[in-house]
Amino acid sequence: MSFKDQMRNSSKSYETSFTEKEREAAENSAVSMYHTIKRTLLELASAGEYTPCGSSKKTVLYVCDMHLNKCVKNYIVDYTMDCFHRELITQYITKSSFFRRVSIPSYTCRITPDDPTKWNLFIIRLKELCKSDSITIEPVIYDKSEQAEHSAHFPWECSAPALSENSFVVCLKCSIRY
Repeated sequence: MSFKDQMRNSSKSYETSFTEKEREAAENSAVSMYHTIKRTLLELASAGEYTPCGSSKKTVLYVCDMHLNKCVKNYIVDYTMDCFHRELITQYITKSSFFRRVSIPSYTCRITPDDPTKWNLFIIRLKELCKSDSITIEPVIYDKSEQAEHSAHFPWECSAPALSENSFVVCLKCSIRY
C-alpha cells in the first residue's frame, strides 16, 4: 500500500471534520459561559442580591446579547449570545368601509439562531455543565416594551401593531435555589 492510499484511508471527510470543529467550538463556548455564570452568581450572592424563598434563597441572572437597561436587575451582556438573526416583517392589512380604504401596518419580529446546530450543541452542553451545580438554564426572549419574558423555541415569532427589532432580547435565564 502506497503512502497516498494510507492518507486516503486515514483522512476524515470534510463534513466529519467540520462537525467536529463546530462541536469543539460549541463546547469551548459553553465551558466559558458556564464559568462566567458561576462567577457572576457567586458575586451576586455575596453582594446580597437574592430573593428569600421560605428557608432557601434564589438568585436569578440574565445573560443577554444586548443591554436590558432598566428592565431587569441582574444581567450581564455576553457577546457569545450575539448569534441570532432578527427579522422585522411588515405586512399591510387593508380595511375598507363604505367611503374609504385604510391600510394598517402589522409587524412580525422573527428571531432565529444564525447556526441552529451550533446553538443546540452549545445549549445542551451548557445545561449539562450547569446541572452538576443545580443551576437551571432556560433560553428566553425578553420583551422590553412589555417587560415580559417568553419561552424561546426557535424560530421564535411575535406579531403586534408596533414593533422594532430591538424590542426583544435573547437571554439565558440562569437561576439557582440554595
